[in-house]
Amino acid sequence: MDLDMQLDRRTLAIAFRRIAHAATTINEVLAKNEHLNNTVPTDWPLNLSADEFAAECFAMADHYEAEAIRESDK
Repeated sequence: MDLDMQLDRRTLAIAFRRIAHAATTINEVLAKNEHLNNTVPTDWPLNLSADEFAAECFAMADHYEAEAIRESDK
């Protein structure tokens, strides 16, 4: 079992979850404030809406978390 690899994967999962939560918060704020929503560039990360970007980040977090668990089972 490679503990460094497992730790790296868990760290990536945590980071992606933080990004996803931030994108979700951004989406919630922008949904309530049209003026702010109109100031956000349309080409921000990957040309996705905040909720789509959050979903992608949650998926990446799930992926790395599963990889870390798989690594710990070796």
